[in-house]
Amino acid sequence: MIYLDTKTLIIALAVVILLFLFARYRRKAFVPFALALLVATVWSFYFRYEYNGSNLFLMDRINVYPLILWTVGLTGLQLTSYEFPKRYRLALVIILYLILLIAAEAIGYHFLNIRLNSRYTSLLNLGVIHAPVIMKMFYIFAGPVYLAFLSWLDRRGVLGAINE
Repeated sequence: MIYLDTKTLIIALAVVILLFLFARYRRKAFVPFALALLVATVWSFYFRYEYNGSNLFLMDRINVYPLILWTVGLTGLQLTSYEFPKRYRLALVIILYLILLIAAEAIGYHFLNIRLNSRYTSLLNLGVIHAPVIMKMFYIFAGPVYLAFLSWLDRRGVLGAINE
Protein backbone atom coordinates (compact mmCIF):
# COMPACT_ATOMS: atom_id res chain seq x y z
CA MET A 1 0.00 0.00 0.00
CA ILE A 2 1.29 3.46 -0.89
CA TYR A 3 1.37 5.96 1.94
CA LEU A 4 1.16 9.64 1.05
CA ASP A 5 2.15 12.09 3.72
CA THR A 6 -0.54 14.65 4.57
CA LYS A 7 1.83 17.46 3.71
CA THR A 8 2.33 16.02 0.21
CA LEU A 9 -1.42 15.96 -0.38
CA ILE A 10 -1.72 19.54 0.85
CA ILE A 11 1.10 20.60 -1.49
CA ALA A 12 -0.75 18.99 -4.42
CA LEU A 13 -3.98 20.76 -3.48
CA ALA A 14 -2.10 24.07 -3.15
CA VAL A 15 -0.61 23.68 -6.63
CA VAL A 16 -4.09 23.00 -8.05
CA ILE A 17 -5.35 26.15 -6.31
CA LEU A 18 -2.44 28.13 -7.75
CA LEU A 19 -3.21 26.87 -11.27
CA PHE A 20 -6.85 27.89 -10.78
CA LEU A 21 -5.77 31.36 -9.62
CA PHE A 22 -3.54 31.81 -12.67
CA ALA A 23 -6.36 30.64 -14.96
CA ARG A 24 -8.84 33.00 -13.28
CA TYR A 25 -6.69 36.13 -12.88
CA ARG A 26 -4.15 35.65 -15.69
CA ARG A 27 -1.75 38.59 -15.85
CA LYS A 28 -2.99 40.04 -12.56
CA ALA A 29 -1.47 36.98 -10.86
CA PHE A 30 2.14 37.51 -11.92
CA VAL A 31 3.27 40.29 -9.55
CA PRO A 32 1.47 38.92 -6.45
CA PHE A 33 2.87 35.46 -7.23
CA ALA A 34 6.44 36.71 -7.81
CA LEU A 35 6.40 38.78 -4.61
CA ALA A 36 4.84 35.92 -2.60
CA LEU A 37 7.44 33.48 -3.93
CA LEU A 38 10.22 35.90 -2.99
CA VAL A 39 8.83 36.37 0.54
CA ALA A 40 8.29 32.62 0.99
CA THR A 41 11.77 31.77 -0.30
CA VAL A 42 13.55 34.29 1.92
CA TRP A 43 11.52 33.27 4.97
CA SER A 44 11.88 29.53 4.35
CA PHE A 45 15.61 29.99 3.87
CA TYR A 46 15.89 32.03 7.06
CA PHE A 47 13.78 29.68 9.18
CA ARG A 48 14.61 26.06 8.39
CA TYR A 49 11.28 24.33 8.93
CA GLU A 50 11.55 20.71 9.98
CA TYR A 51 8.32 18.83 10.56
CA ASN A 52 7.63 15.51 12.20
CA GLY A 53 7.44 12.91 9.44
CA SER A 54 8.77 13.44 5.96
CA ASN A 55 10.37 16.68 4.81
CA LEU A 56 11.41 17.69 1.30
CA PHE A 57 14.17 20.32 1.17
CA LEU A 58 15.64 22.43 -1.60
CA MET A 59 19.39 23.03 -1.17
CA ASP A 60 19.11 21.20 2.18
CA ARG A 61 17.61 24.37 3.66
CA ILE A 62 14.24 25.38 2.19
CA ASN A 63 11.35 23.11 3.11
CA VAL A 64 9.02 22.77 0.12
CA TYR A 65 5.85 22.52 2.24
CA PRO A 66 5.94 26.02 3.80
CA LEU A 67 7.51 27.45 0.64
CA ILE A 68 4.52 26.41 -1.45
CA LEU A 69 1.90 27.18 1.18
CA TRP A 70 3.20 30.68 1.86
CA THR A 71 3.46 31.36 -1.88
CA VAL A 72 -0.05 30.10 -2.68
CA GLY A 73 -1.57 31.59 0.47
CA LEU A 74 -0.23 35.09 -0.07
CA THR A 75 -0.92 35.01 -3.82
CA GLY A 76 -4.46 33.76 -3.26
CA LEU A 77 -5.09 36.35 -0.60
CA GLN A 78 -4.08 39.21 -2.89
CA LEU A 79 -5.99 37.89 -5.90
CA THR A 80 -9.18 37.27 -3.96
CA SER A 81 -8.88 40.78 -2.53
CA TYR A 82 -9.88 42.05 -5.97
CA GLU A 83 -13.38 40.79 -5.17
CA PHE A 84 -13.71 43.14 -2.18
CA PRO A 85 -14.88 46.78 -2.38
CA LYS A 86 -11.83 48.93 -3.08
CA ARG A 87 -12.56 51.36 -0.25
CA TYR A 88 -12.31 48.73 2.51
CA ARG A 89 -10.24 46.15 0.65
CA LEU A 90 -7.02 46.27 2.66
CA ALA A 91 -8.68 46.19 6.08
CA LEU A 92 -11.09 43.40 5.12
CA VAL A 93 -8.38 41.24 3.56
CA ILE A 94 -6.07 41.67 6.56
CA ILE A 95 -8.90 40.50 8.84
CA LEU A 96 -9.55 37.60 6.44
CA TYR A 97 -5.82 36.76 6.49
CA LEU A 98 -5.70 36.57 10.28
CA ILE A 99 -8.85 34.43 10.46
CA LEU A 100 -7.63 32.05 7.74
CA LEU A 101 -4.15 31.87 9.27
CA ILE A 102 -5.48 30.88 12.69
CA ALA A 103 -7.97 28.43 11.16
CA ALA A 104 -5.34 26.80 8.91
CA GLU A 105 -2.86 26.53 11.77
CA ALA A 106 -5.49 25.03 14.09
CA ILE A 107 -6.63 22.48 11.50
CA GLY A 108 -3.06 21.55 10.60
CA TYR A 109 -1.92 21.17 14.18
CA HIS A 110 -4.96 19.68 15.90
CA PHE A 111 -6.66 17.65 13.16
CA LEU A 112 -3.94 16.79 10.63
CA ASN A 113 -1.14 16.42 13.18
CA ILE A 114 1.26 18.61 11.17
CA ARG A 115 3.82 19.77 13.69
CA LEU A 116 7.28 21.23 13.74
CA ASN A 117 9.91 18.94 15.16
CA SER A 118 10.20 21.18 18.26
CA ARG A 119 8.56 22.00 21.58
CA TYR A 120 7.62 25.67 21.32
CA THR A 121 4.57 27.20 23.01
CA SER A 122 1.61 28.39 20.99
CA LEU A 123 0.66 31.97 20.13
CA LEU A 124 -1.11 33.52 23.15
CA ASN A 125 -2.12 30.01 24.28
CA LEU A 126 -4.53 29.79 21.33
CA GLY A 127 -3.14 26.40 20.32
CA VAL A 128 -1.73 27.71 17.04
CA ILE A 129 1.71 28.68 15.70
CA HIS A 130 3.85 26.57 18.01
CA ALA A 131 7.10 28.28 17.11
CA PRO A 132 9.78 30.73 18.24
CA VAL A 133 8.73 34.35 18.79
CA ILE A 134 10.32 35.54 15.53
CA MET A 135 8.22 33.04 13.60
CA LYS A 136 5.05 34.06 15.43
CA MET A 137 5.76 37.67 14.53
CA PHE A 138 6.38 36.76 10.90
CA TYR A 139 3.12 34.81 10.72
CA ILE A 140 1.09 37.71 12.11
CA PHE A 141 2.73 40.47 10.06
CA ALA A 142 3.71 38.77 6.77
CA GLY A 143 0.23 38.94 5.26
CA PRO A 144 -0.57 42.54 6.24
CA VAL A 145 2.85 43.82 5.11
CA TYR A 146 2.61 41.89 1.81
CA LEU A 147 -0.92 43.21 1.19
CA ALA A 148 0.01 46.78 2.17
CA PHE A 149 3.00 46.72 -0.17
CA LEU A 150 0.89 45.50 -3.10
CA SER A 151 -1.78 48.08 -2.23
CA TRP A 152 0.92 50.76 -2.29
CA LEU A 153 2.12 49.51 -5.70
CA ASP A 154 -1.48 49.56 -6.95
CA ARG A 155 -2.02 53.16 -5.79
CA ARG A 156 1.15 54.17 -7.64
CA GLY A 157 -0.17 52.53 -10.83
CA VAL A 158 2.64 49.99 -10.94
CA LEU A 159 0.38 46.91 -10.90
CA GLY A 160 -1.87 48.30 -13.62
CA ALA A 161 1.12 49.05 -15.87
CA ILE A 162 2.51 45.54 -15.42
CA ASN A 163 -0.86 43.86 -15.98
CA GLU A 164 -1.44 45.57 -19.34
